[in-house]
Amino acid sequence: MATKKHFWSKIKPNTPLQGLVLFAVVFAVVGGVFFAFRSFAATSGDLSAAGAPSGKDTYGCPQNYTQKPTVSQGSSGNCVKSAQDLVNRFLYFQYHTPVSQDIAVDGQFGSRTKDAVKQAQYGINGLGHQIAIDGIVGQQTWRWLTCYGGGGSYAC
Repeated sequence: MATKKHFWSKIKPNTPLQGLVLFAVVFAVVGGVFFAFRSFAATSGDLSAAGAPSGKDTYGCPQNYTQKPTVSQGSSGNCVKSAQDLVNRFLYFQYHTPVSQDIAVDGQFGSRTKDAVKQAQYGINGLGHQIAIDGIVGQQTWRWLTCYGGGGSYAC
């Protein structure tokens, strides 16, 4: 009886370079699917009866960055949770930061959140935008976090 060849034997790399390319492609696909799922799960807010977005994100903060309040160290509440989530997603997207290093989405803007916001602001500037690296989530930081963090097309 002939042995049935496994699917993997058809795409088995013959050289180290082919192996590296295969690994990179698989890593990119898996990472892309994971990021897309994370973005969808975090931004699937309430829908009205007509199916249109209600104007609030998952945490109850306005989706449109121009309507979000400035949050900084000492702030608390739903918009802080929204900022923390967007910072986590941006840092993952930009730097592929491991999930274990995410800041807590707890609604308390403490020193870890401030440091993470500064890191995100630095990354936003690295993408060609000029915003202050001050650890405060004001209108421009909201704009680019919303855009790059997967919060919708209001900012892009």
